[in-house]
Amino acid sequence: MDQRSAAAAAISVVGPGEQRVVFHGNGAQTSISHPALAVVATQEESSDDGGSQSALGVLEVGRERPVRVEFDVNDGVLLSVPATPFTVSVRNVNESDQPDLRVQVYYVHGAARANNTRTYDIGFAMEDPNIRVPGFAQSFVFDLGLPGQQDYAALLSDSASGETFGYARPGVRHSLNRRIRWVRFLDIPEGSGGTVTFFLSI
Repeated sequence: MDQRSAAAAAISVVGPGEQRVVFHGNGAQTSISHPALAVVATQEESSDDGGSQSALGVLEVGRERPVRVEFDVNDGVLLSVPATPFTVSVRNVNESDQPDLRVQVYYVHGAARANNTRTYDIGFAMEDPNIRVPGFAQSFVFDLGLPGQQDYAALLSDSASGETFGYARPGVRHSLNRRIRWVRFLDIPEGSGGTVTFFLSI
């Protein structure tokens, strides 16, 4: 990584439940040198304050009608950014009694492209069993956190109540096509609790 860029990056503090713009790019540097953009989020923790290191990034490309993409930050992430104006925001999805996030964003030259994700929680009696396929998703995998979960199948559909085009089994990475716009987790077994992770082309 470019240590000079990292040292110069300002720190943005994002409180629990808040979302803040942490970087503006005009596309000029990207078009010349094709760098990646590093987004690093950390939080201080103690034995009694908990905290889940929960940072969700938002990339908005363009000005008048921006394209919006959400991605997992975790401890840090590398993005391939466009040669056009863009902003990066970070949302702290921690609860109100949990720690602030400290976010730094900087260009990294010569970095390899990362495999970025967008993750959602799934489980028994989830409020909405339908999860919209996020922008730039190429494939996904899910886990119910239960033994013997291979008997379960998620539905692949073009809408939250439409025709089913296929099925997805836990623990298997499934490719997405244009017809699949929703993954539907109907009748998840009692006691289950896991995640669905979409792999993004950003």
